[in-house]
Amino acid sequence: MENTLIIKPPKGISLENAKAALLNLNFEIINHSDMYYDFSDDLSEEDLHLIEISKQQAEMGMLVDSADVHRKARERKYENKMVYTS
Repeated sequence: MENTLIIKPPKGISLENAKAALLNLNFEIINHSDMYYDFSDDLSEEDLHLIEISKQQAEMGMLVDSADVHRKARERKYENKMVYTS
């Protein structure tokens, strides 16, 4: 993955002047909106394997509704606690 540096020009220096100075130093100017961050470069082999398993399970209809996951998490969190709701 390439390194990205974000530079904010100091007060009194316009963005155009800062860009011109950086171009003089052979910096490449990339507009943030043009950048695409491919997070897959940062994934481990294990992460990629787990994603592949998840895709296969989804194709087989082995999906878990997120509402069920959240409900079970709440149940675990409040398992031994009394919760009052109004």
